[in-house]
Amino acid sequence: SRAAGYSPFEWAFDLPSAGFYELRIWDASAPHAARPSLEILELTEPVWRPTETERASLPRAIRWEVRAYGASLELVAVKEALASSP
Repeated sequence: SRAAGYSPFEWAFDLPSAGFYELRIWDASAPHAARPSLEILELTEPVWRPTETERASLPRAIRWEVRAYGASLELVAVKEALASSP
């Protein structure tokens, strides 16, 4: 697949009690206002391992963002990064 080189996506900030993470992935060349290519909602671990199908759908260069929400749906942290697949 064209993006087979992507490793698991990992981030290093704590999840509040009863909270969750949301992961969004865009083509790196897309404008910031564009809809994400992929959204993974309500994660409870600070890692996401894409399936082969999900990896195959990712462009070679991506921008990804993870958000942490507390139990009351308050946004408590955001991290954004760029990545590319060989």
